[in-house]
Amino acid sequence: MNGAPKVAADMERIGCVARRTDPGDQRARMIELTLYGRAAVEAGRAAREAVSARTLGLLDAPEEFLASARRPARCANSSPAGSARSPDRSAGVPAKPAAVGQAQ
Repeated sequence: MNGAPKVAADMERIGCVARRTDPGDQRARMIELTLYGRAAVEAGRAAREAVSARTLGLLDAPEEFLASARRPARCANSSPAGSARSPDRSAGVPAKPAAVGQAQ
């Protein structure tokens, strides 16, 4: 089992979600958060907010940081429109390894 079904099964096993039969389609199953799952989500949100507040409190200009974080990011390897420049492999991005059995 891979992907979403595995995640759902793992979350069900630890008690975060429950699977229910869809009343409109008996063949389908719905996944709902349990009380424990809702508490875990809320605890995660509270922890994220606390870490964010502490981190922003360390900055000299948190408003500037937040404003820059809200702007769309540009990829470091992106090139201007119309340019055919390839990414710079020397910038810490390793080249794709050769397939097994091929010379390198």
